[in-house]
Amino acid sequence: MPSVRHPTALRAVWPLPNSARVAEFEARITNHDVAVPPRSERAPVGGDEFALVLGQDGALLQSGNEAHAIAARIVMILAEPFVVDGIAIQIGASVGIAIQDVPFMPVRDLMHRADVALSRAKLDGRRCVRTFKPDMDAEMRARVLLERDLRQALAQDAVVPHYQPLVDLRSGALVGFEMLAR
Repeated sequence: MPSVRHPTALRAVWPLPNSARVAEFEARITNHDVAVPPRSERAPVGGDEFALVLGQDGALLQSGNEAHAIAARIVMILAEPFVVDGIAIQIGASVGIAIQDVPFMPVRDLMHRADVALSRAKLDGRRCVRTFKPDMDAEMRARVLLERDLRQALAQDAVVPHYQPLVDLRSGALVGFEMLAR
C-alpha cells in the first residue's frame, strides 16, 4: 500500500518574554536538529505562540505519528531551562497538531484546527501534545457559547455570583476562590 503524505500544522505555545522568544525558539529548533521537513514554514503568531506548517511543496510527512514525534521533541527542547538577565528559567510548552485530511484545505483552516488542538493541550496541562479531532471543535464552540451566555447573564443580573474560598487542607491557607453562579 503506498504511503499517503499529509501537510501538517503545529501550533506551539511557549510563554517566553517577547524580546528573546523568536531567536530562542529558532535557535533551539535548529541546534537540537529537530527533523522538520524541508520547506516547512515557522512563524510567531502571537505573544507566546508559534506556528509550523510542516511539509510545504511536496516535502510532506508520512503520518500523524511523525507529526506527533516532532511535536513531542519540540516540547522536550522547549522545556530545557534558558537564561534571561542571568536568571535560569524553566517553563513548558504545549503543542496542537492538525493534519490535512481533505485535498486542498486552506492553510487558515489547517491553522484553525491546530489552534483548537492547542487550546485542548493547554486545558490538559503543561507540556501536552494534542492532535485535532472534529469533536474538539464542537466542544470548543460549546465552551465559547457557554462563556458568552454566562457573561450575558451576569451583565443582566440573571445570575448572582457567589464566591467560595479554596483552602489548602494541609496548611489551612487560603489559596484562591471559585465562583459559583446561582
